[in-house]
Amino acid sequence: AVFSPDVDRTCEVLDNTEFKYVLNTGCGKVTVVGNAMRGVPGVMATFVAALASKKIAILQTVDSDTTISAIIKEECLNEAVKALHEAFKL
Repeated sequence: AVFSPDVDRTCEVLDNTEFKYVLNTGCGKVTVVGNAMRGVPGVMATFVAALASKKIAILQTVDSDTTISAIIKEECLNEAVKALHEAFKL
C-alpha cells in the first residue's frame, strides 16, 4: 500500500525495475486494534470471516501483536467497519 501523494513517485521507481505491479486506486484501510488479542488464536480468522461474510475483497493484510489491517475498496469501508464491529462485539 502506498499513500496517494506518493503514487506517482512510487510508480516511477518501480517502472525502472523488473518488478511487475498492479496499481489499484480507490482503496482504504480498516484496522482492528486491541491489546487483548495478543496471543489469542482465531482473531485473524474472525477478521477475514467478517469481511468475507459481506463479500468484501481483501487486497492486502498486515498484522502485529496488537493490530490487524486490511486494504479494501473504498466503497466497502462503511460496511466493513459494521461487519468488524459485529464480529468482535464492539
